[in-house]
Amino acid sequence: MLGPEHIALLIPITSLIVIAIIVKIITDNRTRRTAIEKGMVDENLKYLFSNKNEANIPSSLKWGIVLVAVGVAGVIGNFIPYSLDRGITFSLMLMFGGLGLIIYYFLAIKMAKKVNEEGAE
Repeated sequence: MLGPEHIALLIPITSLIVIAIIVKIITDNRTRRTAIEKGMVDENLKYLFSNKNEANIPSSLKWGIVLVAVGVAGVIGNFIPYSLDRGITFSLMLMFGGLGLIIYYFLAIKMAKKVNEEGAE
C-alpha cells in the first residue's frame, strides 16, 4: 500500500512527465508547421502527415479483445460458488486474456495477408 510519502513523491514525477509530453507535442507541431510553410513536404516528412489512426486499429482491436475476455472471465468467476477459492477468478482472467491475445494473433495475420494482397494488385 502506498503511504503519504510515496504519494508525495509521485506528484512531482507525474508533473514532470506531463510537462515533457506537452513540450514534445508543441515541438512536433512547430516542426510540422515550419515544414508546411517552407514547402518541405516530401517523402522524408510524409510520415508527419500520415493518418496515424490506421496504424492504431490493430492495437485497439487487440486491447479490445483482451479486455472483453478479462471482463467475461470476471463475470464467470462471480458465478462460481463462494466455497471455492477466489484465486479461480484471477486464473480465469489470465486464461481468457491469453486466449484473447491468441485470437488477436490469428486476426492480425489475416489482416496482414489482406493488406499484402491489396498492395500487390
